Amino acid sequence: MKAIAVFIMLCFGLYTASAQNADEFFKKAVSEGKQGNYDAAIKDYTKVIALSPENAAAWNNRGQLQFMQGKYPEALNDFNKSLALKPILNEALLNRGAVHSRMGNYKAAMDDYNKLLEQLPEKAEIWYNRGTLYIKTKEYDKAIPDFTRAIELNASYAEAFCNRGLARARGKDYKGAIEDYSKAIKLKPNYSDALLNRGAARTNTQDYTGAVEDYTRAIALKPGNANAYFNRGTARSKNKDFQGAITDLDTAINLQPDNVDAISNRGVAKMNLKDYKGALEDLNKAIAVKSDYAMAWLNRGLVHLLLDDKTNACADLQKAVDLGEDRAGDVMKENCK
Repeated sequence: MKAIAVFIMLCFGLYTASAQNADEFFKKAVSEGKQGNYDAAIKDYTKVIALSPENAAAWNNRGQLQFMQGKYPEALNDFNKSLALKPILNEALLNRGAVHSRMGNYKAAMDDYNKLLEQLPEKAEIWYNRGTLYIKTKEYDKAIPDFTRAIELNASYAEAFCNRGLARARGKDYKGAIEDYSKAIKLKPNYSDALLNRGAARTNTQDYTGAVEDYTRAIALKPGNANAYFNRGTARSKNKDFQGAITDLDTAINLQPDNVDAISNRGVAKMNLKDYKGALEDLNKAIAVKSDYAMAWLNRGLVHLLLDDKTNACADLQKAVDLGEDRAGDVMKENCK
């Protein structure tokens, strides 16, 4: 899920006794912010605040820039100050809700969005933000109506289609999710997150060829995305393209050396190609990284069975059972009498 914080930058100042100098710094800060010179803009907003501390817009704008730099406590303080000066400043309330959400203060974020919706029920971004918050709190049945309302208000809201698709996928409505992701991609053909999500939904519907196509497009857009290579490798493996899977998983591991899932899956692909030595090397490494990885113990047990090493096979399968992998128990019944 990619949650997009919706911010509003105010382009006016509130005049004080030092209005002329404050206004000059304010205009300069707005210009710097638009050019991406955030540090310089923050310094100028700080000057505005020093000259005109009751300037709610300056507090709000500085808070936005603090947020964009990952300085969430500082941003929250600025939004609180802005709202203390001007409680009806909806832009600051929207911004504060976003920073509360990013900080994990979900109840506070919900309070801000609910208050905003009472005042601005026709603003699509607020419905979108609250829907995104419901995804974070795993209330998918509540998220879907919010994204639907955002789409009703803005039919070209690609992010709302994408996140509604995510909420549907989390509820295992993969067909509905694919429809939403497809709409998002139609609106934004280079929407890599929607492509990745649709690939995952297609994998869950066993459309492995379609999933590979989506992941391939996503990789072309973002070649350094380890998750895309991992997901494509997984889909290729399910489609019995084990060599292609290994190639993708190699890349995923190069990008994320401790990606235990990729290491384990590569071991399984090697096992399917009868490269049992390579399979054991990968599964040994996966277990070394994550000793409670039940699936890796199960798969290593299967490799030992294929090598007719029942002693080690049964020991691994028992470990998998102890870790909660029930399928290992079924294998043991057949092979470890």
